[in-house]
Amino acid sequence: MGGVPGGVVIGTKVRIEPAQAKDAPATIRSSIEESLTRLRMNRVDLLQLHTSITEHSGRGVTVSDVLGPIMDGLEAVRDAGLASWVGITANGDTEAVREVVRSGRTATAQIMLNALNPSAGWAHHLAPGGHDFSGLIRDTITHDVGVIVIRSLAAGALAAKDARHPNAGEPGGIAGERYDDDIERARRLSAVALELGMEGPAELAVRFAQSTPGVATVIVGYSDHDQLDDAIRWTTKGNLSPEEIARILHATVNA
Repeated sequence: MGGVPGGVVIGTKVRIEPAQAKDAPATIRSSIEESLTRLRMNRVDLLQLHTSITEHSGRGVTVSDVLGPIMDGLEAVRDAGLASWVGITANGDTEAVREVVRSGRTATAQIMLNALNPSAGWAHHLAPGGHDFSGLIRDTITHDVGVIVIRSLAAGALAAKDARHPNAGEPGGIAGERYDDDIERARRLSAVALELGMEGPAELAVRFAQSTPGVATVIVGYSDHDQLDDAIRWTTKGNLSPEEIARILHATVNA
């Protein structure tokens, strides 16, 4: 089996449909074995549940599903040496996700956070109609859960692109976002980016996400080497100042 360069962390995900919850250990084991075959590896660093976590059955897997057979299956894969750590995607009902984070059984959480919806890191900062993550990152800090930011560019809206990126998922996104609304609000943030001396809203988005307390890493997404170079250049500028963050938060809520 092949190896990876030093310092590179490899993660993958598994989706469990509600009907599969009771048999989750077998589904998870089969999924990771198939992933490892495709990756030509013996193990990955991180295996993450990628299914909405809900308070009631029918719209995703419930907390009892996750803290029962699903986490049992993830931990069995970890204990077998096929993954070093296990985590979740913090999508679904915020209070249900919070209960899983507080359980101590997840090492990481993929959390949606961006300059259009900063509520996971900045409670009470939410534009009308947005999904309220209600300061979820505070709980990850308390319970030593690593935060992986997803949707940092709001499916491409914060790059001021008229079309949703083809890899950004189904319409409605991770928390019911409306792309047309997001693109309009992102254009208003373009003026804030220029006011703060940035190259544009994409830089604002990346640096805002990385500057949020409790964030371990940010999935920036890129389609070519130029976009990767941009992301590296922006991140190496460092975190935003408290004053810059306050300016963005004010613009977000009032956008």
